[in-house]
Amino acid sequence: MSSEPQCMTAAEYRAETETEEDIHKAVVEWADRQAQTHPALKMLFHVPNGGSRHVAEAVKLKAMGTRQGVPDLLLPVPRGNKIGLALELKSASGRLRPKQAWWLRELRSSGWAVAVAYTFSEAQKVLTGYVDGGDTGQSLDLSNAKEPGHV
Repeated sequence: MSSEPQCMTAAEYRAETETEEDIHKAVVEWADRQAQTHPALKMLFHVPNGGSRHVAEAVKLKAMGTRQGVPDLLLPVPRGNKIGLALELKSASGRLRPKQAWWLRELRSSGWAVAVAYTFSEAQKVLTGYVDGGDTGQSLDLSNAKEPGHV
């Protein structure tokens, strides 16, 4: 075995060190700029279900229908035989939580395209593929997804 350190390009380093928030902001900024040539991207939105909140605010939002695990970005634009795209974003070291997998599975069974992206480039490819023809280029195994409220 070689003891020489592995080299990585600057792009590979950035992809490994991007936070989920960095990826999320970059995707939305890119989508906003692409909306001139891909008008469907104007419909891309985020449901702010995550984050830290004061207890009173969290209780209020839960009563208003906030649901844990809802995908980060939704694009309610039909393409092919899909009624929309649900995109979950993760950092390179991120993992899909059971409630997130459950939501993706349920949305997929309801006619949505679903995808998980771990880098900006992956998210860009998913969105472009979907907008151009309805294909996300991903096959996700969500069979072990658990219903919210169950462990």
